[in-house]
Amino acid sequence: MQTNSGRYTATKAVAFSLNQERVNKLMKAHGIPTESELARRVGINVATLYRVRNGITPPSNEVMAKFRLAFPSVSHDDLFPIVELQSQVA
Repeated sequence: MQTNSGRYTATKAVAFSLNQERVNKLMKAHGIPTESELARRVGINVATLYRVRNGITPPSNEVMAKFRLAFPSVSHDDLFPIVELQSQVA
């Protein structure tokens, strides 16, 4: 939606997500055989990796920073695209 000032405002809820396809390619390219090894190399807990990879929780700033440090040649946008959140009706 455009406001009177000409700026656009967000009308839908969005969040970063972890690009599964890119992570799978990185794991293969870097010889990372398991998610537990990926978590170790990134420096996060295996449970955190599981939740982020499966879309249970969005990646925190800390998780995103650790992925970027572990894979500096990959852009932030490539690893963490922005996705629309599904609205939940009770």
